[in-house]
Amino acid sequence: MLGLSCSRTQADLPGYERGSELSVRRGSLNQIMLLTGVLRATEAENIVVPRTPSWQVQIRWLEEDGAQVTAGQKIIEFDNSAFAGTIEDKKLALAKAEKEHLQQKAQNEAQEAEKVFQLERSSSELEKAELDAGVPKELLSLRDYQDRALAQERARVALEKAKEDLDSFRKSTNEDLAIYQATQEKARHEIRLAEEAIRALTLSAPRDGILVTSSYRGAKIQEGDTVWAGFTVARIPNLESMEVEASLSDVDDGKVQAGMKSICRLDAYPELEFAGTVREVTPIAQETAPRSLRRAFRVTIALDLSLIH
Repeated sequence: MLGLSCSRTQADLPGYERGSELSVRRGSLNQIMLLTGVLRATEAENIVVPRTPSWQVQIRWLEEDGAQVTAGQKIIEFDNSAFAGTIEDKKLALAKAEKEHLQQKAQNEAQEAEKVFQLERSSSELEKAELDAGVPKELLSLRDYQDRALAQERARVALEKAKEDLDSFRKSTNEDLAIYQATQEKARHEIRLAEEAIRALTLSAPRDGILVTSSYRGAKIQEGDTVWAGFTVARIPNLESMEVEASLSDVDDGKVQAGMKSICRLDAYPELEFAGTVREVTPIAQETAPRSLRRAFRVTIALDLSLIH
């Protein structure tokens, strides 16, 4: 069976005059499938919401969708008030902790010096007591001899106690100072995180190109929207590598296959035509919309950026 399909009326044919005859000659017919789809780049630089201590951030300013941007140009700025508002408080808290640390350290040094002096005095008293107790028993009365031996033992116990006090004090102060240092390090770490978050919340274009903002739930991302870490808020596509993602109704199964040639027209520039090649047709048709009875295959067409005419 031979079928014909015409896209023009007779009156549209060049040189046609009403009442004249048309001739039909034998030849091959090419079936044309009309598909609609979306133009997209196969490669793009993704602009992603940075990871910060706050999981969600609000867009304070965003470059216009479709704007031509250059590498290093600011393209998006997120709200940093959650970090800027606390960073000064954290710096004041750090300065206070450092001051208290120095004061406690000076106080500890004074107390340690006093305990070292007490240890040296106890050591001197023990040496003196040992000299007194070293006098031969025959040269002293029994009472004096016993008193000197007792004084020597007391001096030895006092020296041991002075050593224990000094060691215990040093251990305690070292632990206290370690707590002070840990508190300061935590404050410095929080300040660094806040400063890094503030810097990270201003994004620049990684290269020259056209900025394409992302969509969420059918609407373009815009200033004032709240987004989350890792979300791709915009892209800078590589215009040298483009493709079309189209839909093929399941009733036309098999009519479009990989390797077929295509002609693509853009809604924005209907006078231009681009050549393309079908690169892939999904093997399974999927719902075109949630709870829809209509199903379609996804067709990917690689474009040749050279114009047909």
